[in-house]
Amino acid sequence: YNYDLGKDTCFDITIIDPLGPNQHKLLTTPSTWAQHSDNIKIQKYSKLCHESNFRFIPLTFSSLGNLSAKTRAFIKLLASDISTNTETDENLQYRYMVTTLTQTILSANVTHLQKDPDFNQHPLPPTDMEATAFVDDSLD
Repeated sequence: YNYDLGKDTCFDITIIDPLGPNQHKLLTTPSTWAQHSDNIKIQKYSKLCHESNFRFIPLTFSSLGNLSAKTRAFIKLLASDISTNTETDENLQYRYMVTTLTQTILSANVTHLQKDPDFNQHPLPPTDMEATAFVDDSLD
């Protein structure tokens, strides 16, 4: 996909489940899980993409609705381009995109959990500011 700075860009999309049994216990909040996932993907694919003259962007989503910092940054880039091409507010575009993605992820997660016979057995994950706020208000 030719998007980032005119270079072909490879994406790796990951959805992590903080409620899953395989999550590392030292990672205490949804945002640290997302950052950890980004770091693993960067270590795995960044050099390979760079050697092929591609850029690499990991896109990490949590089943709790969190987005990694790199995912939010990419969405901000998309929102900026959309607002430029449609003459709409960049912040509004960003909020719409993040809210829509988050609601879709949360809806899919609820549907999945309702089908799980051990639904009441799942421990509640630790929370952080990102888990309670769907939208990052800052446009760095």
